[in-house]
Amino acid sequence: MHKLQKSISVNHKNWFFTVIITLLLSSISFAQISINNDGALPDSSAALDVQAIGMGFLAPRMSEAARPATPATGLIIYQTDNDAGYYYFDSIAWHKVGKASRDFWEANGSDIFFNLGNVGVGADEPNAKLHISGGIEVLRLESSSDPLFSFYSGSTYKAWMQAFGDDFYITNRMSGRLRLRTSNVDRLVIEGNGNVVIGATTGATGYKFSVNGKMACEEILIDDQGYWPDYVFEENYNLMSIDDFGKSIKENNHLPGIPSAKEVADNGGYLVGDLQKKMLEKIEELSLYILELNNRVKTLEDENREMKSKLSD
Repeated sequence: MHKLQKSISVNHKNWFFTVIITLLLSSISFAQISINNDGALPDSSAALDVQAIGMGFLAPRMSEAARPATPATGLIIYQTDNDAGYYYFDSIAWHKVGKASRDFWEANGSDIFFNLGNVGVGADEPNAKLHISGGIEVLRLESSSDPLFSFYSGSTYKAWMQAFGDDFYITNRMSGRLRLRTSNVDRLVIEGNGNVVIGATTGATGYKFSVNGKMACEEILIDDQGYWPDYVFEENYNLMSIDDFGKSIKENNHLPGIPSAKEVADNGGYLVGDLQKKMLEKIEELSLYILELNNRVKTLEDENREMKSKLSD
């Protein structure tokens, strides 16, 4: 009878421990786990809540060569060599925890590139792909020869700026225009063919320099190797008679050979160089008329003196 009671007692204890272990395993499988010294419940957001004093969590430790190539996403290890530290796998590659150069920069051969967001230099909230904030000199380009700054649209080479020797080049390398603006309005335009336009978007057809507005200058040189009206003083020059000259003015209301107001309006203006030559031609012709009239006056004066001399005798 005593042996039977002892057997029942042992079996009862085994059953009790089995139930306790089962309940613990069930709790581990379906609930949160808290490991601590004060009996506190786990945080509601954590599946595993560990608290300790003077102790920490020790992750699996291995060398870089021992890391699994394609583990589960989110796996964490402690790498013991080659930039040691905690690493996690993001389903594509291993990244070091808390190191921006490994979190955001990627390598491409001997080059590196930033694969997320904007880059700020002196700006903690960059508003562009590259945002530089600093003193007077915020960007400096140095080269062993002549520094070149290039502009691309996709893979198409659009324009460049270069300091070449003592010169500075700005070019678009295309057939487009170089445009300088203020208040979002074109002020100076250099067309693809080299024509310069000021105060307009497009220049006058056939002219290298177009200005839409008034122009003030101290001197203009017109380099014209063509004819100059010195031919007026040649002996074979066919000078219009004074009578015909006066008749032409009376009939046409302008000097012969000089464009009328209507012609100037119809042509949209006049050519300064041509008009200067025509005006000089008229001045030289008028000079000849003055000389002719002066000779006539002298002749009349001589005749008048001769008549007076005869009358006095």
